[in-house]
Amino acid sequence: MFRYDQGFLGARTVNHRLALHLSLCLRAASLDFALLAIFYASFLIGGCPACKPGQNCPVFQPAAHVYRSTRDISAGLMAQCMSIRSIHVKVIASAIDDVELISSAVSNLLHKEAELEITRSKSYHGAMQTTIEGSAKRRRDVKQVANNFPRSFFNDLINNELERRIDDSKFLHFRLDLQEFVKGNIVLVKGNGRRHPVKVRMKIESYPGQDPLTEATKFLSGLATQTTEKDEPSITGS
Repeated sequence: MFRYDQGFLGARTVNHRLALHLSLCLRAASLDFALLAIFYASFLIGGCPACKPGQNCPVFQPAAHVYRSTRDISAGLMAQCMSIRSIHVKVIASAIDDVELISSAVSNLLHKEAELEITRSKSYHGAMQTTIEGSAKRRRDVKQVANNFPRSFFNDLINNELERRIDDSKFLHFRLDLQEFVKGNIVLVKGNGRRHPVKVRMKIESYPGQDPLTEATKFLSGLATQTTEKDEPSITGS
């Protein structure tokens, strides 16, 4: 505070200090929200702030190594609105198949913490067979599995009788070529395919009044149009 004998100059000094104090408070508040703003901008457009703190230009620019068009952003948001609840993978191996190799490939497609269920039994004709199964049910695990598929695979899936692959319980069924699968490649089996394919079952998340086929098409299209570094049909090293 200032003494009365300081006159007008003292009053100006106090006002200046008060203005400075308010300025610092407002700046601190703005910085408090800066992290939240950066998070949402980065989440939606993969960007980072292009201006320095204190500048009145909240403009965000894409990172140098990432480019996402408006189409990619829209597809990403659409894919988030509808998702897959779970993914189940099943392989029935014959007596001459390499169970360890197949199990490793299934683990690579799923996630590191996936627990596989391996059971031995006799087939209808009496021959010994081994069933290898694994699932992803947590949202982050399902997302990781979806990212292990190449983007082109989803287009291939949409264009190959997608309506026949969805059952009344809203499960999407498709099969992968086992020989390519153990090599780390994801190849869709078309038609009758091979005798021992990799069977994949995805639970489509849809609600009453929604058509599962329409929702599945939207979701798969959103995944297919997302720009990622992994565009080759390989799951090696997942």
